[in-house]
Amino acid sequence: MGNSPTRLGGMSVLPYYVWNESENDWITFESMSIVDLKNDASSKKEKGRKTHVKEISIYTQNVWFNSLFKEERSERLMRNFQENIHSDIFCLQEVTASLLEYIKADAYIRENYVMTNVDTTVHPRNCWYGVLMLIRKGDFKGLQYRLPMVESHQGRDLLVHVTRINSQLVAFSTIHLESCVENSEYRLQQLRTIFQHFRELRDDYGIHHAFLMGDMNFDPKDEEQKELTKLFHTIDSWLYLHPSIPGYTEDPERNIFRKGQQQRRYDRIFVVPLNEEVDKSCKKEKEGSSVDLSIHGKWLPLHIEMVGVEPWLIEGERCWISDHFGVSGRVGWKSAGDM
Repeated sequence: MGNSPTRLGGMSVLPYYVWNESENDWITFESMSIVDLKNDASSKKEKGRKTHVKEISIYTQNVWFNSLFKEERSERLMRNFQENIHSDIFCLQEVTASLLEYIKADAYIRENYVMTNVDTTVHPRNCWYGVLMLIRKGDFKGLQYRLPMVESHQGRDLLVHVTRINSQLVAFSTIHLESCVENSEYRLQQLRTIFQHFRELRDDYGIHHAFLMGDMNFDPKDEEQKELTKLFHTIDSWLYLHPSIPGYTEDPERNIFRKGQQQRRYDRIFVVPLNEEVDKSCKKEKEGSSVDLSIHGKWLPLHIEMVGVEPWLIEGERCWISDHFGVSGRVGWKSAGDM
């Protein structure tokens, strides 16, 4: 990745994959460098666009690596993709080789989405499952890379997709933080690594907007949440929109796949405004300074709901897509003048 900064030298840059009908196969196209993306976002052509993206839709789901009802659950997951047709980005965790083949073969996915990987060789340290993004096609330009979590015994990494939206660079990311209650210290270290990386994206390349989605493996009442509030200002979409509703995505009272375990809200969509001076800058502009407020707006949660809550019957037994419920959300752009 010739123009990548040395500070980010530990990341693994990867190509994207798009379905090619004439070749009857998924073909690669290379990631752009952050420098080239930044130049493209600030170009006169890009700034002159009449279209303005006002909303982004995101779906995150731990799809469960268990083989129980594997084919039936995969089929229902594909149906969920189509029912959530508005989703611009799907973030999946615990994707196995067999599920990946199922996704690659789906006609709806082939027609509408770019994939971040099409085989399991990109899973870190030969882990047999990993994370995956499906990104809606369009005027697609992006940089995809994986930031390894060196503080992991379970092969975890951060998958990042950087693209331009409204003449600005935006970083979408997904992760499956270290599993098991006793691994809190690993998760704390992983969070520190992630948000240090976000700071580098902001400081080196002026990226003001990021999103972090996935299975965090900690609940809002856990120690990791306290650490998160110290690391960076984040907006938990569920808490922002439903502060009085627990929103458990692991819920043994509603999903027998979690039988005997505790209710927890592990699966999250975080909005991460990387510019810490937003309010101060807005105030200066209103007082007549020359600060360009076009970069100082915010993405804010508009809607969020759990998906896959209702079971269906297979030979008299109840089945869910996963032992986790999925989370589907929308975020909207608010310019500085609207706040």
